[in-house]
Amino acid sequence: MQKVGRLCLFCLHKLWLIAAISLVLLAALVSILRYSLPYADHYKSQIEQLLSNQYGTEVRIGELSASWQARGPALLLQDLEFASESQQLGFSVASARIHLHFWHSLRSLQLRSSHVELTGVELRLVADHVLAGSDTSHQEPLTDALEQLFFRQLQQFTIQDSRVVLELAHSEPLVLSVRQLSWRNQGQRHQGQGAIAVQGVTGNSLSFVLDLYGERLDTTFGQLYLQSEQLDIQPWLSQFLPELVELDYAHVNLQAWGRVEQGAIQRIQVDLADNTLGWQLEQQDHWLKLSQGQVLWYPVERGWSLFSSELELSSSEQSYPGIQLQLHRIDEQLSGRLQGLDLAALQPLTGLIAEQRSELQLLTRLQPAGQLSELAWAMQPDDWQLQAKLDQVQSQPYADIPGVERLSGDLIAAAGFAELNLTSEDSALQWQGAFSQPMQYQQLQAELQLRNQHGFWQLRMPRFQLLGPDVQAEAQLVLNFTEQAELFLLAAADGVAVANAMHFYPRRYMPGSIIDYLSEALLAGEVRNAATLWHGPVAQFPFQHDEGIFQSTGQVTQGRMRFQPDWPELTEVEAVLWFENSQMKISSSTAQLQGLTVSDLVEVRIDDLFQADTLWIDIATTADATEVERLMQQSPLAATVGEALAYVGLQGQVQGKLQLAVGLAEAAVRAQGEVWFDDNHAYLKAPALKLEQIRGRLGFDNDRIDASDIQASWLGLPFAVQLAGQQAQQQYELTVQLDGQQDAAQMLSQLPMPLPELASGDASWTLQLDVQLPGDGFSYQAQLQANFEQTALALPAPYTKAAGDGSALEVWVQGDTEQSLIRAAYSEPLYFQARLQHDSGVMDQVLLRLGGRHYGVLEPGMVVDIELEATELMPWLELLLPPLTTASEQGSGVWPALNRVRGRVATLQLTDQLALHQTLFELAPEDDHWALQLNGAELASQWRFYHDWHQGGIAIDMDYLRLKASGTEQPQAEVLSALERQPMGWLQQLPPIRLRCQDCSYGSYALGQLTAEVVNTERGLELARLQADYKRNRLQLSGFWQPDYGLGQSHFKGSLTSPNLGSLLSEYELSSAISGSRADIQFDVHWQGSPLQFDLASLGGTASWQLGEGSLSEVSDKGARLFSLFSLNSLVRKLRLDFRDVFSKGFFYNRMQGDISLHQGVAQTSNSTIDGVAGNLSIQGYADLVNRKLDYQMTLVPKVTSSLPVIIAWMVNPVSGLAALALDEMFTSAEVISRVNFTVTGTFDEPVVTEVNRHSTEVPVPVRVAQPQNETEPEEQNGQPHGG
Repeated sequence: MQKVGRLCLFCLHKLWLIAAISLVLLAALVSILRYSLPYADHYKSQIEQLLSNQYGTEVRIGELSASWQARGPALLLQDLEFASESQQLGFSVASARIHLHFWHSLRSLQLRSSHVELTGVELRLVADHVLAGSDTSHQEPLTDALEQLFFRQLQQFTIQDSRVVLELAHSEPLVLSVRQLSWRNQGQRHQGQGAIAVQGVTGNSLSFVLDLYGERLDTTFGQLYLQSEQLDIQPWLSQFLPELVELDYAHVNLQAWGRVEQGAIQRIQVDLADNTLGWQLEQQDHWLKLSQGQVLWYPVERGWSLFSSELELSSSEQSYPGIQLQLHRIDEQLSGRLQGLDLAALQPLTGLIAEQRSELQLLTRLQPAGQLSELAWAMQPDDWQLQAKLDQVQSQPYADIPGVERLSGDLIAAAGFAELNLTSEDSALQWQGAFSQPMQYQQLQAELQLRNQHGFWQLRMPRFQLLGPDVQAEAQLVLNFTEQAELFLLAAADGVAVANAMHFYPRRYMPGSIIDYLSEALLAGEVRNAATLWHGPVAQFPFQHDEGIFQSTGQVTQGRMRFQPDWPELTEVEAVLWFENSQMKISSSTAQLQGLTVSDLVEVRIDDLFQADTLWIDIATTADATEVERLMQQSPLAATVGEALAYVGLQGQVQGKLQLAVGLAEAAVRAQGEVWFDDNHAYLKAPALKLEQIRGRLGFDNDRIDASDIQASWLGLPFAVQLAGQQAQQQYELTVQLDGQQDAAQMLSQLPMPLPELASGDASWTLQLDVQLPGDGFSYQAQLQANFEQTALALPAPYTKAAGDGSALEVWVQGDTEQSLIRAAYSEPLYFQARLQHDSGVMDQVLLRLGGRHYGVLEPGMVVDIELEATELMPWLELLLPPLTTASEQGSGVWPALNRVRGRVATLQLTDQLALHQTLFELAPEDDHWALQLNGAELASQWRFYHDWHQGGIAIDMDYLRLKASGTEQPQAEVLSALERQPMGWLQQLPPIRLRCQDCSYGSYALGQLTAEVVNTERGLELARLQADYKRNRLQLSGFWQPDYGLGQSHFKGSLTSPNLGSLLSEYELSSAISGSRADIQFDVHWQGSPLQFDLASLGGTASWQLGEGSLSEVSDKGARLFSLFSLNSLVRKLRLDFRDVFSKGFFYNRMQGDISLHQGVAQTSNSTIDGVAGNLSIQGYADLVNRKLDYQMTLVPKVTSSLPVIIAWMVNPVSGLAALALDEMFTSAEVISRVNFTVTGTFDEPVVTEVNRHSTEVPVPVRVAQPQNETEPEEQNGQPHGG
């Protein structure tokens, strides 16, 4: 125990000794330290090294001073800087007062201070690194050093006038000014409080308290509390505001609580109080307030998130509650979401800062409102994205941007790109003067895209659709925001009512005068398929120098347009509206203009909308001329062009072109145009002419009209027309000239009445017409001059003329609306005068003079005076019969009733051989007929021309008719060859003719009483009856002429009976070859041609004849065709030569008979016989009447009594034959069979009778007959035939 005790005492002694020594040493050390503190700056490098070793980082001290205080040394360090190995952390102190706790430092073997005062501290941090929390695995030495110093070593310290610089990734650093910070470390509790401000943001500071627990910074936990009262952020806001805006105040009031875990802030909750902003703009007070709400911030993996409760934003005009905000930071991406923001809430802010930003100024003027129901975005260092949802957006119109209502949409945006889809229903686009009224719609859809294209922004609108009651529209748009903004627009619209088109005119791009005019001109209809194209710089519109192109078009259906108040309106318009740059055009494919169908073109154009002096209207169409006339009558040209067209009376389709120049600067209209004629016709009012086949062009310019190259025809006769008209002082004057040159035969062939060829050669003529149109009625003068010098006229004498003989026709006409006076004179003595009443279209007074003087006095009705020395009947008959027939069928037409026809013709030639001399006639009207007294040297007659021309016809009663042939008789062949073989259609027009003549004769041919009746029936001209009775001789004839497409066919049958044909033929001086003989001849013949065109070549039919007892002689028959037919004259001559003893006194016969058949001019018989006294003659064969050739076989069979002399004559000489005549007494009843054959050939003029052979038989001869001195030939005695 004692050892233990001693040991303890020893140890205690040693301990006290050690303690004493230590205290001495400590006292010595303290003394040394106290005396060495003033010289501390000499040890600055050693202290830097000491601090660097202690904190593990380089420490640099600018200046160092020290002193001793109650509890230990006090150090003053200036420009203290702790170096960092990275750029994420920096720490420096301008001035640091350190009060070291000597004993505590000694006990812990570390420097410990009792109090530290820091001034001018600057802590530089990377914000993202701070917010992400501490990472001990990568914590750099400076961080540990600062933690060691401020979190553990220093029990308390204060910081004044310092700042924390937060380096932000994509913006300027955020500087927090720490005006005062008191920090206390008590074990594991660490607490600080102070006031901070955001440099450049706040004018004053907010207070905060940070209360942490933990041994190390990375394991601490605790809370952060922030509070601001009237925190002034005006300095920060002022840098964004224009100079004209002066902030009155900008106060932020809030409280925030933050939760710290593991050395990092895990949660911050901010309670907002009334945060207000006030300013003055244009001498008006404005304010904006963000009311109470909460904001929650907390970190997440690789970032943080922020949420707000529903916030309320209010202004001096309105409150906007329900705003919610979300922010999220993940790595380098910052995303967020904003909900419930009313766009109207942005108005105060945009109005506050819009002065320096044009886009914000635009936003201010648009005054958007509505809900930004959702806005989401995501941001990265090199990219960002944004999405938004808009609901019930509305805005005010500004410039060309429409105001909208109830607009919803979706917005997508990113770096260099944005897309906005919009929809709206049952609303309207409001316009600030761009259009005259809002555009109502039921549905609107739009898609907008904004892109960055190679250094400039481009706005695209690939889709725009608007469906409204007045319009349906679609559009696509590209807008390049280059140095000169370029617009590419393609739009389409449909269903726009023309009456509402005025509401769709762009009033900023169309002059008001044009809009006003079109508003009044376009009355009704619908615009379909409208389209608009814009391609070019916006500022260069309307592209006067082809910098771009602007086009807008649309189709108008069922439109109504009135381009001038005094012009008729267009209806049923089908047109195309066309705008191109500064030009406007309306082109119509079809329309109705006062009942006129315009099917070719209606074009309305303005060449320059911005210098619009004149509106041009072009109308081209093919229409009926009467419709064109009616149009002009309803236009301002009614008194000029309208009256002229009414006077001309155009008919048929014409092609017209009308151009109206409507003055927009000055109220004036110029109407000009052209009308093309193609096979038209016209009815001139006076003189009443119907012009046909009109071709050419007529032009007009207001009241002036002209036409110099018009071709037309009248009654098929072509001619040239020149026309001119203009307004005179009191009336409209129209001049028309017609010039023609035609073949004269063609002229006559085109007359409305069929006429023979009366003319040949060319005839030229000119008609000059002057018309005065005073506005009510008209008056005119016309003169026609026709030159017939090169014309041959085949008119009845004396109007026949040869080509080259000078002659002219002149016609003068003058009149007014009621009547016209017509005068005409021909170079030969022919004069015509008439008065035409226009209301009835009938000439009530007509005078026609043939021969005599060229003047006369008009009388009621039609008067014809004729005084001619010589003329021919048949040409007049051929000339006048067709019009007389036509007048009977169709009425009198323009001609008045015939009052009188009177005249004298010295020589009236009926045919080449027949003429009437000193003929006097007078035609006067009776009740039902015209009575003509026709007397002359050759006739005395009364003619009745019945009014019922086809039924009554002509009745002729003649007291006598003694026609005498003049000249020598032509051979038949010459007469036939002279006849014209032309169709005689005029015979069909002959009326019924009844003739009764008491004493008729033709030359030496006395016909006695003659009756005849001719009628026209369905089959043609029929001779119902013709009978001539003279001295018991009677000729009866009937037949018809049946017309066809050629000459027709004549067919006649009849009979001739005579008690003494020989006496009749002798009296007619036709033949002395026959004597005695009663005659009965029947015939039925036909030929091709009219009754006046007897044709042997086509003659056919039959004839039978019987002659009684008579005789033939050698005397010529002078054309008694029956005997020439058989050449009996030649036969008698032959018999007299050969058998002169028997036929010396002629050929006596008991009867003569036979039948003849006719075919194509050939007469053939096989049974013609002559019962002669000396013998019977039989005839067979034919006669060619055309070629006048004969071919007959004749056989003479002598009778008994006459045979002997014949035989003897053959046997003996003629003298011996005379002795044989005595045998007649003995053998009168006996007949010797004997025959002599002849042939008759040759021609009618030179017949050849040839004896062919003889046949004879021996007969007993009385003994007393003397033998002939010369013997006959043996063969004759043997009874053999003599001759062939």
